[in-house]
Amino acid sequence: MKKPKVYLAGQANMYENDWKEDFKKLGGFKCYDWEFHSDQSSPDAFYPDDLRAVKDAEILVANPGVAPSEATWIEIGYFLANNTEKPGDTCEKLIII
Repeated sequence: MKKPKVYLAGQANMYENDWKEDFKKLGGFKCYDWEFHSDQSSPDAFYPDDLRAVKDAEILVANPGVAPSEATWIEIGYFLANNTEKPGDTCEKLIII
């Protein structure tokens, strides 16, 4: 059985008590964690990697944290744009914690 692809967006583990690790332990999912799966050496490297992963994801789990970054909201918007019909639609595949 194919595992659904889950993109873990938002705060880095070090700022939010390793929040992504709990999702990775659930099993049954293939998690994409930008901290480990994309080249974080420069914006020229990580933006294309991350946006490709967001587009390929079947589920997006976002943790904006207490000091959200613009990138989190860009990822959420991009995911919504790819998984809804029109502005204002909701998406049951988007989880914001």
